[in-house]
Amino acid sequence: MHELTFLYELAVIFGVAVLVVLLLGRIGLPSIAGMIVAGVLIGPNGLGLVKELEIVEALAEVGVVLLLVPLGLDSRS
Repeated sequence: MHELTFLYELAVIFGVAVLVVLLLGRIGLPSIAGMIVAGVLIGPNGLGLVKELEIVEALAEVGVVLLLVPLGLDSRS
């Protein structure tokens, strides 16, 4: 049952993130601002759509790694 909770919360995170990034992109704000706003909205202290902090922390660590990879590749050239 834990796998279904993880998949549900992962789908909620990605769905809300895509919507917020697209909406803020139309205003002219960068996508990182949209991801931060989406995280605030769906987190346990916001709307509370994602309740398990372990899942949020694991996805946050993956997100930081994914954001740092392009920076590392850019500094090599």
